[in-house]
Amino acid sequence: MENIRATLKDISKKAGVSCSSVSLVLGGRCKPGRISPETQEKILAAAKSMNYQPNTAARALRYGKNFSIGILFASLRDRIYAELMGCLQRSLAARGYTCIFAFWENETEMEQAYRVVQQHGVDGIITCDYRPEWLNGNTPVVAYGKYDSIDSIYINYESAWEEAANYLRGLGHRRIGYIGLLNRDRHKVYMAIIKKLGLAHDPSWVFAGDGYPESGVAGMRQLMKLKKGPTAILCHNDSVAMAAMATAMQNGFNVAKDFSFIGFDNILEAAHCYPALTTFDTHLAAKSELMVDTVLKRIENPDTEQVAVSLKPKFIIRDSCDKPKGE
Repeated sequence: MENIRATLKDISKKAGVSCSSVSLVLGGRCKPGRISPETQEKILAAAKSMNYQPNTAARALRYGKNFSIGILFASLRDRIYAELMGCLQRSLAARGYTCIFAFWENETEMEQAYRVVQQHGVDGIITCDYRPEWLNGNTPVVAYGKYDSIDSIYINYESAWEEAANYLRGLGHRRIGYIGLLNRDRHKVYMAIIKKLGLAHDPSWVFAGDGYPESGVAGMRQLMKLKKGPTAILCHNDSVAMAAMATAMQNGFNVAKDFSFIGFDNILEAAHCYPALTTFDTHLAAKSELMVDTVLKRIENPDTEQVAVSLKPKFIIRDSCDKPKGE
């Protein structure tokens, strides 16, 4: 049987709404409050059930844009980015947009990623590293991170690390280390919180790494050698924390008793590793929706007021922390 392409009229009939409403929702042009969330869900469900496939070439000619967004992020070896990409893709697809993905491992690859994405004529960009010198024209950009000059969605690390440090201090920890990127938001906040709470600090308790598992391994190997090292370790993210925990266990240490660990991001594996990792949930689905809504609104209304949204992570206490042994 021939596969007949569903039209907007077909979807409007199935959903029981007007063609103009279907066009607005599937075209990603529905302004807040114009169409109720219930009606939007009904339209999206009808489109999905009928396997609706928009004619992107025709839409591009009609509306003067490509209905594509460039997604520029660092390596997917940072597991939270892998999960984030799926959320962004689903959010944009629901609004009738496609994604042009590009990733990097170093500065050279980052510039190439910017060039490649813009060659596809994207309508906007979502990125974790804003580099205006590599942008063509006035392409709208939303940053996942704190920037003063563009729309940004960022994590409130101050509240998170202070909550983590107070939790560890309540368990009896006074020597708290850190594994991760130095002189970036998470490390700077760690240093400030240690000072604010009057906790002990030794430069040897800090390992300069990145957001990948190798840093967890190397950092833990360094900390295990110390005669008097930290009893608890804040990690740049969950991948680093889980690798550090595994390294400690492989060397005969008891996670939580000998070393307590706190990660960041609450990736899927965090709840299922052993022991389950104490971490921070950064509201993956919600921030994805927010980034997508922000870039699409900026495309439609370039002169609106700049957006800066701070998200407070949720502390998830599991099994990787305990009272320090012998303290």
